Amino acid sequence: MNSAKKRHTRIRVFVEIVLFASLPALADLAIHGEVLYRDFYTTPYALVFPVLAIFYPFVPALLGALLSWAEGGVLLLWYCTSQGLEPTQYLPLASLYSLTAGIILALLAAFIRNRILVSQKHYIERYKKAVHRLVMLEKRIRLLERIHQVLENRVSSQKDSITLLHDRVKKLASLNLDEALTTLLDTIALFTGMETGEIWRLNEEQTQLIPASVYGWPSEAIQSATRKLDTTIEGYVFRNKQMFSVRMLLNSAEFDRFDSKKNILTLPIIINGKPWGVLNIQNLPFEQYSRYTESILEILLSLAEPYLRNIIEYENLQNQQDLDPITGYPLFSLLYKNLEDDMERARYEGGSVSLIIMEVTNFDELSEHIDRNQLRRLLFNVKELIDETKRIKTKAFHYKDDNQIALLVYGLDHDGASFFCLDILALLSGYTFEAEGQAYPVELILGFSTSGATVFAADSMIAEAEHLLSVQRL
Repeated sequence: MNSAKKRHTRIRVFVEIVLFASLPALADLAIHGEVLYRDFYTTPYALVFPVLAIFYPFVPALLGALLSWAEGGVLLLWYCTSQGLEPTQYLPLASLYSLTAGIILALLAAFIRNRILVSQKHYIERYKKAVHRLVMLEKRIRLLERIHQVLENRVSSQKDSITLLHDRVKKLASLNLDEALTTLLDTIALFTGMETGEIWRLNEEQTQLIPASVYGWPSEAIQSATRKLDTTIEGYVFRNKQMFSVRMLLNSAEFDRFDSKKNILTLPIIINGKPWGVLNIQNLPFEQYSRYTESILEILLSLAEPYLRNIIEYENLQNQQDLDPITGYPLFSLLYKNLEDDMERARYEGGSVSLIIMEVTNFDELSEHIDRNQLRRLLFNVKELIDETKRIKTKAFHYKDDNQIALLVYGLDHDGASFFCLDILALLSGYTFEAEGQAYPVELILGFSTSGATVFAADSMIAEAEHLLSVQRL
């Protein structure tokens, strides 16, 4: 198409030049060479060159001028022959001045036209570059707008994810291990897209790993599932406290001896610096497998570690012999040991532990209507009510007297523990013990203390809490 357009343009220019160059000769024929002043006979022919040089390139203009001059020369010879004159007799020498002036004007016009064309070309190139830059800027703007939208969505989703993660982690604050592990797997599935996974822990004989909690498993596969410590990926991760990712199969031959068909990501669950169990992801969408997912899993396990540690320690307490045979709750001796361990951990790892002593001041009066052992059991129902209402899981222990129980609460500073005690008193105002269809009002006082800069030992915490109790008895 472009070549045809160029050919059409050339033909149009050729026709225009030929016609314009022939105008002086046609005019000359019309008047039969009779002009008033023969000195200006060549002027129309001389003007052809500069006029053509203004509108057309120099070479076509020159060819047009030569054509016009040739036509004029032919007519001149014809006139001279028909009249029997010599060309010098027909035209004076002064008429050649017009041709000379026409050539000079044509050169000047060609020079000016060339400068104008060069300037136009320069401005056109600048315009093209400006348009190109504008188009590129528009593309960049659109691209940046898309990037901005993606980042905005990512930030927005991260905010939502942080809120969701906070809510999920709070659900781990349970003293039920099965419930906590199920919540942990559900949270992992929510954040990573996990389709099948499980948590393994040592069996009672500590010879192999058994499922502690599963996600996406058929129920019939749970009972018989085990993993050996020396011949499985799970056992390797447990023994070495190192994460396994399927990408490691490409970088190391260390895992070739293991069957890794059911292991995409496997991470150790570390509690108190020791391996407690193993998290394994069997099935994961391809697009979800990345270093980002590995980081998410490590973050989730690190957030879950304090909660799992408290649950496991509480289970260990429940399994020890220092339990009250009537209520099933730990005795004061375990409270003291547990409080010392918690304060030592808070000193090195950060955080805080609060001791709250609850005392029923009308316990003796209540015992006249309710069996004393039943009263002791009812007292621990108060602990369950607090856990359910305040959504803060506490560890409960027997205290020194039958009318007292002790609670350990984590993550509260001194002011937080004070407000927590006020909330308990508000919650239990008007609280009653029921027995044989009768309701008996309960009178409670609280004493508390919190680990911190001024309290360094379990004895100090106990003494501070008992002091607050003694003040309220007055």
